[in-house]
Amino acid sequence: MVEVDTVLARLASGKLKPDRGFELSYALLTALTGRLRSYTAELTKDVWMLEQRVTGDHLGDPESFLDEMFRARHGLLTVSTMSALSREVYSRMATITACAQGRAVAATGRCRSIHHLSVMAETQKSYLQGTIEFYQRGPTRR
Repeated sequence: MVEVDTVLARLASGKLKPDRGFELSYALLTALTGRLRSYTAELTKDVWMLEQRVTGDHLGDPESFLDEMFRARHGLLTVSTMSALSREVYSRMATITACAQGRAVAATGRCRSIHHLSVMAETQKSYLQGTIEFYQRGPTRR
């Protein structure tokens, strides 16, 4: 709904005047990509702070700390999944004649952008998984 509301506001203000459904869909995808990029940046900061807390033994309440780590991991998994699925949809749309007329280049560029988000989220998730495993070994086994 965040992206839909963003696009609706652009439509209402006259800033967005799509001629075809693909253009409207592209506007939604652009809004989604921007939000996912910002969310990934926030999660990356969270992962860095969590890793610093683990290596510095500044964990606080272990249950709360584990909850923070798994929430960050879930967020990264969400970004990865949403971006991978969106990339697949738009990759397919770029091959459909009705959508591809003069728009394949834009769709391909957006697909690359979405793919980069997916890769960044997966990389951060792997990094966080290593931090979680390091934490689970405990201070005496590190």
